[in-house]
Amino acid sequence: KLHRVVVVRASDWEETLGVAMQGAGLIDGGLGALKKVGEERQTEHFAGVDDQFQQELADGKQDVEKTSTSTAMAILAKTRSSFGSNTRALLQARRILKRKQVFLFLRDLYTNIVTDHKEESWLREAAEEDGESDDGSSNSGEEDIVLDEDDEDLRIHAPREVRERLDDTHKPQGLTIIKVLGHFAEYVHFAQMALMSIKVLGVMVRAALRVKSNAHSITARSDAQPKRTTNIEQAMLTNNFISSALRALYRHPTDPTITRETLLLMIYMVNEEAEHNEHAQAKLQLLQPPERPFTLLLTISKLSSLDDRSNLLLCLQVFVTISTFPVPIIPSSPPSPPSPPSPEPPSPRVSSKRRNSRRGSRRSSKVKVQTGVRLAPAREPEAAQILVAVLEAHWRDQAIFKLVLKILTISCEQMQLCRCFFEAGLSSGLRRFLRKVRRGEVEECWFEDMKGRIGMSSKSLRKAKDAILARMRVTQAIREVEDGCWQMLQALAVNAGGGPQQAEQAHENYQKDTSKTIAQALHELRETPHGSQWPLAVKYLEAMLLYDFTGHAEFFQQQEGLTLTLAELPNGQVAAVHPLLVAVLRLHVRSIPTAPHCPVADDQEEPVHRCDSYPRPMDLESKPMFPRLKQFSKRCSAPQLTIEGELVMHSDKVTNDAKATFAEAGAVKVLLESLLDVRDLDLQDGLLRILSDLVQDPALQAKQAAEEFKDFVLTDNGGADVVLELMKGNLKNKTRVTAALYTLAGVVTLIPDAASTMATELGSKVLIQTVWKYWSCGDTRRRSLMLLRRMRDAKPDLTAFMLKHWKASLAAMECGQSEDPDAATPEGTPEPVVEATPEVAQEEAGDERDDRDGNAVGDEGIGAVEEAEGAPEDQLEQAEMPLESCEMSQLDEETLEAVQPEEGRGPQTRESVAASPEPEAAPGNKLMTEAQLPREMRHFLALLKVHRFEQKSHILAIPDVVKAIVDFKDDPELSRLGMRALMSGTAMEQEMRLPTIGRCPNFVKSVRRIMHKESMQEVLQLQLRLVLGILDNDPSDYQDWVECAVFATVKVLQATVVWTTNSWEVILQAIEEAICTPQGKILLQNFNVALSLYKEWEKLKDSHDDALAKMIVSSFHDQTERILEIIG
Repeated sequence: KLHRVVVVRASDWEETLGVAMQGAGLIDGGLGALKKVGEERQTEHFAGVDDQFQQELADGKQDVEKTSTSTAMAILAKTRSSFGSNTRALLQARRILKRKQVFLFLRDLYTNIVTDHKEESWLREAAEEDGESDDGSSNSGEEDIVLDEDDEDLRIHAPREVRERLDDTHKPQGLTIIKVLGHFAEYVHFAQMALMSIKVLGVMVRAALRVKSNAHSITARSDAQPKRTTNIEQAMLTNNFISSALRALYRHPTDPTITRETLLLMIYMVNEEAEHNEHAQAKLQLLQPPERPFTLLLTISKLSSLDDRSNLLLCLQVFVTISTFPVPIIPSSPPSPPSPPSPEPPSPRVSSKRRNSRRGSRRSSKVKVQTGVRLAPAREPEAAQILVAVLEAHWRDQAIFKLVLKILTISCEQMQLCRCFFEAGLSSGLRRFLRKVRRGEVEECWFEDMKGRIGMSSKSLRKAKDAILARMRVTQAIREVEDGCWQMLQALAVNAGGGPQQAEQAHENYQKDTSKTIAQALHELRETPHGSQWPLAVKYLEAMLLYDFTGHAEFFQQQEGLTLTLAELPNGQVAAVHPLLVAVLRLHVRSIPTAPHCPVADDQEEPVHRCDSYPRPMDLESKPMFPRLKQFSKRCSAPQLTIEGELVMHSDKVTNDAKATFAEAGAVKVLLESLLDVRDLDLQDGLLRILSDLVQDPALQAKQAAEEFKDFVLTDNGGADVVLELMKGNLKNKTRVTAALYTLAGVVTLIPDAASTMATELGSKVLIQTVWKYWSCGDTRRRSLMLLRRMRDAKPDLTAFMLKHWKASLAAMECGQSEDPDAATPEGTPEPVVEATPEVAQEEAGDERDDRDGNAVGDEGIGAVEEAEGAPEDQLEQAEMPLESCEMSQLDEETLEAVQPEEGRGPQTRESVAASPEPEAAPGNKLMTEAQLPREMRHFLALLKVHRFEQKSHILAIPDVVKAIVDFKDDPELSRLGMRALMSGTAMEQEMRLPTIGRCPNFVKSVRRIMHKESMQEVLQLQLRLVLGILDNDPSDYQDWVECAVFATVKVLQATVVWTTNSWEVILQAIEEAICTPQGKILLQNFNVALSLYKEWEKLKDSHDDALAKMIVSSFHDQTERILEIIG
């Protein structure tokens, strides 16, 4: 009721109304507060309606029948008189009715297809409840329904009684699969509708397979024809079955039936052996976008927590299948601008040429692919935790563990995902599993699980056989899993260390975690007897040392890894630990150094490259000895300053410590024993290379190792016999030859007495064959020649044997024939290009004598020698021929006896040799002469000839000795040896040699050159006596010998400290000989010989306490004073 009417202005009505409401005791705040209260009550009303609907909807997700038509009508009744629009409520009711119709359609389809016209109990109960609740609403207007035959949707959603009245031609056929897929996608969150949809799909797929198999059997198609695309699979992929299936797995993991049916269809779609060609497209849809494979991982995690083994296995099989699928990588290149259209279309001939172009086909075929599941970077840590948790939770289940391990192995190819596995503790879990395997827990669990699954509880013979086979299968599975676990540990360590190339930053727990794995691997090496993980642990240690030697080698040595490795020699797993020894000593990056140079310089010095330097521990560009170690890179560490002041890398320090440890542990002995037992050629080469590295550096206990090598008791001549036997018959193997020579050279260098144990005919023959086989290889040649010289010095009796075999090899080479089958050019050694060396160059300017005949001996000298011996006339005529024609020395005759065959050998004279035809080169061989050989080889032959002459002097061998002195006058050792050999023997023998020596060309210049470099008193006096002896025989170049005598006198006066009667007498004779010629007097004055002689004479006269000096003064007083007066 209105008690009072107030008239106010229009602008003040709201304020006036507020005052009135306050006065009446109503709400404060005026009209605005009143509106606010009304809106709050309206919102509260609709919220209550929504809550009731959502509750009914939640019940309907589990059972669609509970949300009946009466429920929708109740919602409409509640909202009929509400304030506002009813659009939202009407839409909700319509969706409920639509879902009800779809449910009826799927129920009928499920009943007709799946249950064979027999409804299941849960469907019958739902139908009865639906009939009771819908009597007043749905049945009232049933007979008034009029169907349009062209409306397929109305026909599908019509009630059952109406649909039964339809003609068979109007029944749904072609669109059924599409509608089921659509309903499955739309109502996948409803458990009953999803279950009916997925089962109907399964029946349809199986029916299609039966129809197709029947068609194949009728038409008898061959397997060679291409597969025909099945329409049902293509329709499933086109209508997003993969996406719907993943949603079903995500929403209903607790329903085993839905999960199983969905996973079975997914396995069918991705299986390559299925009778369709859509598996690649199905895999691509599962892989992209990245959220889809992650949904599978979430399903795996949920099934694992529910302990649903069968569905978990199915889900893992799907994930493994898509993980191994190669996905092509499309390069991201900017789009090319469109080319302007050509005014004329290309001719068919030109277009066909472009299509058939080889270059175009090659470009199109080079497509990069990648395997493994690519997840979103933000999801990778969670995915890693899921897989690691499933692996650790199901270690007792063989099938699940193997599938998860396979997924992890494939996923570790991705750097970031592998790092996530490392951070999730996968390496710790793998180490725990491997320890359980070692204790036998895993084998027993897997075997008992297999027994329970195949039913082997009864005791019978057949069951016993099945148990044995089951045990074998379990053992084989454990071996495969062990291999995979150790490979996974290696991949995790490499990834945590920064990748294969160590381009990324290492993880903070890299060293700690890897050290734990190395310790576990070393524990496997300590196990006696060795377990099944022993070879895998050795491979892991090798890989870690190759990957990061600086980071792991020191820890490996501290944990007695060297001792454990060496314990396998010689009777253990030698082949298995050999690569580990190579990794410890870093022989894959350290080549054998360059051999030291010989006493004489070669004709053409070989350039020394970086790869030939020694030591070169960080030379990463060299070719590794073992190809399987190619994929590993080496990390350079900071250099450290040693006590001696040298910069040594940390890796070198660790390697040197390993060498010293090996030497102290007696590694040389066990290596030699292993070489005697091992029959594998590659393994022999590797062990020999290791042995060679231990006998080089005296600071690393190499001398102790060399003593063990020398005193090896299992052979007659120590370790040299073992090494030489390995070389014998295997000279084609350059790697073996190089390592063997490096070993022998190191031992001889450290212990010179060891050459006596090597000095055998076997060793000499093998080394000579090596020299001639690798004569073009400088390092091999130098080491072989050095060893031959040491062996000859240790055992001079081998000189004749060496000379015979050397001359035989030289003769075979000059004939172009190989001495033995093993003398062919080795594989991998390039054919040498040899240029003929020039003749002996002229020593001084103004020399009128031609030096081109330096290899020959003058005919006058040979004739004089024959006359001195009283040779017959026919031999004198033969001797007057030049030596270049067919003359043979005594050494040549000895060599000829060595190379002649045993059968039919008759007396062979110089005439028969001269009459023999010129030898022809064998096919494939190159005729060469001695002058074309390297200078080192010619030097060794000259040395052998001089030594042989010293042992067995012969007048015919004098030219060989003189030629050796002339050709190698820069070698003091050979010069002194030659001079002593020429002046050896009795006085009569010396007098017989001197005429021949004096007539040898170029000898006088060589003698003067030798005197210029000589400083030893005895040698100079010997040379002076030789010069005087030649002057007494009136040589043709008499004046040159006089000059040489003066120069020798000066050198003797300068070098002599203690005089004897013979040495003073020789000096006086040389001066008297020089005085007789004008040139000699000039030379004596130029060299100021008078002053030097006067000083020495005064010293002798002043030596009153020296009896020898008094004897010289008393014996040569008058002669010396006379000579001083003449030359003064």
